Parts: sequence; C-alpha cells; structure tokens
Amino acid sequence: MNRLEAPTALRTGVLTENQRRFYRENGYLILERIIPDDWLGRLRAAARGITADTARLSASTRKVALRPDHSAETPKPAWVWNPDEDSDDLWSFLSDSVLTDAVADLIGPDVRFYYSFLFFRHAGGVYQGDGCGAWHQDYAYFPQTNLDGLYVGIHLEDASPERSHTVLVPGSHRKQLFDHADAEGRFRGRIAKDDFDHIALDNALALTPPAGSIEIFDLRIVHNDDAGATEDGAPSFQALYTAADAFPYRSFTLGSARHGTIVRGRPPLRARHDPEGCPVPRDLAEIERWLSGGFEDIP
Repeated sequence: MNRLEAPTALRTGVLTENQRRFYRENGYLILERIIPDDWLGRLRAAARGITADTARLSASTRKVALRPDHSAETPKPAWVWNPDEDSDDLWSFLSDSVLTDAVADLIGPDVRFYYSFLFFRHAGGVYQGDGCGAWHQDYAYFPQTNLDGLYVGIHLEDASPERSHTVLVPGSHRKQLFDHADAEGRFRGRIAKDDFDHIALDNALALTPPAGSIEIFDLRIVHNDDAGATEDGAPSFQALYTAADAFPYRSFTLGSARHGTIVRGRPPLRARHDPEGCPVPRDLAEIERWLSGGFEDIP
C-alpha cells in the first residue's frame, strides 16, 4: 500500500496554495497536529461523555447503533449521529475554528454544515457486513446539485496501520462516479465488484495521522473506512460540509437542527448545478435507511 506524503504546515490558520493544489490533485489532505492541545482535551472529553451516555441503552436507536457486545458496564456503540447536539464544545469547533477556516479555503467562501457523527472503528467492520465499510464514494450518500463537498475526520488519538483507519485511492475523485446500486437500481452503499477494474486499488493509501490531526477528503474519492485493520481504532468525530450553493435532492432527516447552517460566508441566492449531474438511486429514501443502519423508523 502506497504512502504519499502531503504538505501539512498551515500559515496563519488558512491553507497554503501548495496545500490547496495538493487537495485538488489528490482529493485529500492531512493537517497533522493542527488541533490545539486545549481543544483536543475538550473534544476527547466530549467523546467520552457521549460514549458513557450510551450505557443506558439496551438496543440501538435512530441516533445510536450498538455493537453486539455492548453493555451498561462496557458501552460499545458503533456510531452516534449528531454529537453536535450533545456537546457545545464540539459544535463550537465544527462551526468556528481552524477546521472551518480550512474547509472554506477548499470549497468556500460560502460553506454549509451538513451533519456530524461520532465514529467507532472496529477491525471486524464498521457496519458488520455491508455498508460504508466497503469501497465507496461519499457523494452517493448525499446526491446534490453540485459535488463541491468534503468529509473531515477529527483524530482524537493516534492512528496506525494496525488500527482501523481510512484507506483511499488518491486522484479517484477526478474519475468515474459509480452508481452504488445493484442491477435493479436498489441502493447498496458500495461500489460493485464489477467496477473495480476501473479503480486503481493498487495505489490505495492508508491514512494514519497522529492525534490532533484533521483528515479531509473530497466526497467523490474512492475509499474504505476499515480495510486491512487487525485492531479496533479509536473513535473520531466526523463531519460533512458542502458549498452553500449545493442543495440536496432529498431532505436529510437524519441531521440535527444545525443541518444546513451556514458556517462561513453567506446563504446563496440560487443553486449551482454540476453540468454532468449526480447519479441517484431509484429511491432516494433507501439512502437514509442505509445510513441509519435500518433504524430510521425508530423514534
């Protein structure tokens, strides 16, 4: 597996032209140890508190998916939706920090917050079988009028090749957009094996940044959330942002009340449409069922 070095130094809180160029060409960027120590401590405390709160649950809900070995004594969530609702510190960081400055430098100046996620990585698979743990492109889960959007991962602890981590194919964001659906058009949340011949999987790159780092990647890049790991990884906060003039083709009902908040710049006066269009499944509602792990009907 390749290891492509990316520039990581920031200048006065905004990205350098070298970093922006790297992101445009490769579809990802790592900002190593960019989170100040005091903020890192606050974000770790938020993650611990949210994890501890899941101990009261005995079954998965629309907001929290639990692992089979979950217990009140040892909480084992797989993911928690919308932690920005649960932590003022997290929302402050997601909405006004060096993170949002960097996001605006890549897809701004007008930026919309989409959602947040507390993500628990497991060597046995994030979603225990099918789902986002397979090779996929995130745009497929969030079809919208244009594809200016990105995903960020906030690393609270060191990543390593042995611990569950993200693996991606540099440059794949500039190539084919895959349907993520079966032959009947049903959304399956993954790239079909028949399409692997069109992807340079031999060039896949493991992202293993240290604690305090932020990883950013384009919504179109081909990646896998837990390929080749032998150990569980540390939880990380995830968030998705789009250009403010990118409008989803279907209301996103899984988001918090802050979904759609303009965190940089101004609200748009009109939508912007990508000339090539964005592939959509036969039934957009299937996407949210996939994202929620099948719990979207649970209050």
